[in-house]
Amino acid sequence: MIQSEAVSMTVMERKVVCCIYNGDDPVTQEKEVTLNSTDATNLNNRVFEVTLNLNKSVNASMLQLRIYDVDDKLNPLVRETVKNNTMIEQDF
Repeated sequence: MIQSEAVSMTVMERKVVCCIYNGDDPVTQEKEVTLNSTDATNLNNRVFEVTLNLNKSVNASMLQLRIYDVDDKLNPLVRETVKNNTMIEQDF
């Protein structure tokens, strides 16, 4: 995840929650990330790695990544389709 703007006198840090959904059912644990980098010059210091592991069996090939502000879990900031690469295909 990339923090687009550095924290400054005019830009506050933000806490977000990431989770992958199958329809409206979460299939990963929620991960909270605090976007608080103050480095305005080096974008690499505003990159946050988030690992989400499926916690249940999912038959769907397409899932949805949603990122919410911790104070507003009704309106996602990000809603992206992701491919489920964990499915095992039959050999015959």
